[in-house]
Amino acid sequence: MIVNFLYQGIYQILALILPLITIPYTSRVLGAEGIGLYSYSYAVVSYFVSFANMGINIYGNRGIAATQNDKDKRSQLFCDLLTIQMIFAFSALLVYVVMIGAGAWENKVVFLVQGIYIIGQAFDINWLYFGMEKFKITVIRNLIVKIFTTVLIFLLIKEPADLIVYLLILAIGTVAGNSAVWLFVKQYITYKRPILVNIKQYIKPIIILLIPSFAVKIYTQMDKIFVEHFCGLTQVGYYENSEKIISISFVLITALSTVMLPRMANLSAENKKEEFNSLFQKVMAVTIWLTIALMFGIIGISDNFVLLYLGENYSSCIVLVIVLAITIPFKGCAEIIRRGYIIPQKCDYIYVISVFSGAGVNIIINFLLVPYYGAIGAAVGTVMAEAVVFFIQAWKIREDINMHKYIRKASVYIGIGLFMLFCVKAVNQYTSNLSLLLSVLLQIMAGIGCYLTGTCVLRLLRFEKSYFVKNNRG
Repeated sequence: MIVNFLYQGIYQILALILPLITIPYTSRVLGAEGIGLYSYSYAVVSYFVSFANMGINIYGNRGIAATQNDKDKRSQLFCDLLTIQMIFAFSALLVYVVMIGAGAWENKVVFLVQGIYIIGQAFDINWLYFGMEKFKITVIRNLIVKIFTTVLIFLLIKEPADLIVYLLILAIGTVAGNSAVWLFVKQYITYKRPILVNIKQYIKPIIILLIPSFAVKIYTQMDKIFVEHFCGLTQVGYYENSEKIISISFVLITALSTVMLPRMANLSAENKKEEFNSLFQKVMAVTIWLTIALMFGIIGISDNFVLLYLGENYSSCIVLVIVLAITIPFKGCAEIIRRGYIIPQKCDYIYVISVFSGAGVNIIINFLLVPYYGAIGAAVGTVMAEAVVFFIQAWKIREDINMHKYIRKASVYIGIGLFMLFCVKAVNQYTSNLSLLLSVLLQIMAGIGCYLTGTCVLRLLRFEKSYFVKNNRG
């Protein structure tokens, strides 16, 4: 698992660096309205992409992980699931093209170009390699694709009118990346004729995983549709870029959860309960520590960072970034619970209940707040949705996992985070006469130093307490 995490870590670091380079460029070249149109159209097509996937990314990952040591079973499962994926992907594409072509949509070309993502989903077999824990193949592929698309963005995107070219670069890059991994399939799979009985058997559990994926889309993409309807594309652009800043900070958690799922699924299949629980506890502890640091760090530097990163025209994003930063601990911990416990243990109903509850809360808050507060209302809805998802998942697994212990840990780290936030804001006061870049760098250094110092002091106090108790008992 450590080697796979290193592979994913390398990829996620590059995934962090490249957007750090491209987002400021595209934000300035395409403008808030152009970014808003991209975000709004992607929000629409994402529902069709979810239908095309049919929950196979999760189900296939888990199923392949459970059959790692049996090539015949693995091959049959792969061929059966791939058949389902192809049928639903091209059905989704047909419905999408008809809907866009027949409907009264503005910017139809933009929406049709976004339909390429559905084609990319048809050829997406990353779940095979994730289940086999062969992350090296997908990491190298992703690195090449991301570097290539980044170069093309800088070469070809020069003005707002280049939005279509920008969309084509991203969408075709996705299709090319998903297609490239087919070169290695024969190493792990022997082609077998799909079995109709198996396909029917898989439909029900796959649909169970499809349903929550739609619910997730409601509270991750529907808010942009609400904002576009009530406030226009410019507000969507502000919201999109604010979300990107938060998602960039989330890359290490993504690496952890991606590597964790197949390992936990395999441990669960082999009934290794002690190793399963030990690994989960370690990853959860690291996630709490890291996400709280990221939340307070982003809140602390948001004033200067947004202006430096996106430009003065995006000053409206400062409040959005501060609000959305609150989602980081909730989303990070829920991601680890989902991929580290719920899915490996096949407790899919918990996932369904939690995301539907979050989606319901998100829709209600969007209806109430977006017409009056625009993107800020959508951000509040996202925070509440992520919080609901986390607390329901934590409550449902409380009998097997002592979540109270982690909540106590979180409360202590929040105290350290508040201390870090105070220090970061103090540094900002004393560096106001410096350039934005230098001020942000000093704030980041101060924040890291304060959080690490606070953590070390906490560990020292715990060590002294345990040592005192041990010796007194002796």
